[in-house]
Amino acid sequence: MTKRILGKHFIKQWREFRGLSLERLASRMEVEPGGEQLKSAMSLSRIERGKQPYSEELLNALSDALHCEPWELLSVNPLMDG
Repeated sequence: MTKRILGKHFIKQWREFRGLSLERLASRMEVEPGGEQLKSAMSLSRIERGKQPYSEELLNALSDALHCEPWELLSVNPLMDG
């Protein structure tokens, strides 16, 4: 069973730092190229706003799509910290 996490993160800031829309980020998170998306843009929006929990699996997929480390999504605001 995957643990669900709800708490402070900088997912939206990383997405904005990379210049991506929610839709573009969701498309980068396909299970395989041309396949099913791991999360929809609507789900990502709810996660960014703290309305929906996320899993470690999702955090890893986001870090791949955003070209950063999973821990950075939780502790580094790229818009403030560079």
